[in-house]
Amino acid sequence: RQCCAEVKKKTIERTCHECKKIFYITPFRLAEGSGRGTFCSRKCLLEKWNRNSINAQCPGSYRQNAWKIFEKRCYDCGIKDERVLLIHHIDGNRKNGLIENLIPICHNCHAIRHLNLIDNKKISSVKRNA
Repeated sequence: RQCCAEVKKKTIERTCHECKKIFYITPFRLAEGSGRGTFCSRKCLLEKWNRNSINAQCPGSYRQNAWKIFEKRCYDCGIKDERVLLIHHIDGNRKNGLIENLIPICHNCHAIRHLNLIDNKKISSVKRNA
C-alpha cells in the first residue's frame, strides 16, 4: 500500500490537446494506454473526436459538388423525381467524396446496392453536365 501511495504522489504535468488546460496525471494512468494523458477529461476527448470526424466527412459538400456535375436523375432506373434522389458512394466509403466515387440514385436503387443485389462497379454510362 505504501508503494502504491508513493506512485500516486508522483504526478506528471500535461497540457490538454483540446482546451490547453494544464492537468496532472499519475504514471500508472499513462501506462494504461488508449490516449491517456492527452486530454484533461472525457468531454475534451469527445469534442476533439467529433470535430475531427466532422472535418473528415464534410457533410453536404460532396452532395453540393455532385449536383453541380450530375443530371438530377437516378443513374440506375432513370427516375427524375428530385425528392427521392440521393448521392451514393460507389466504393461504400463515406469519407471518399471524390466525384469519381459518387453517383446519384433513388432510395430504392440505393437500398438494392447496399444489399449487394447488383454489382456496385457495373454502372451504365454516366452522363455529366459540362
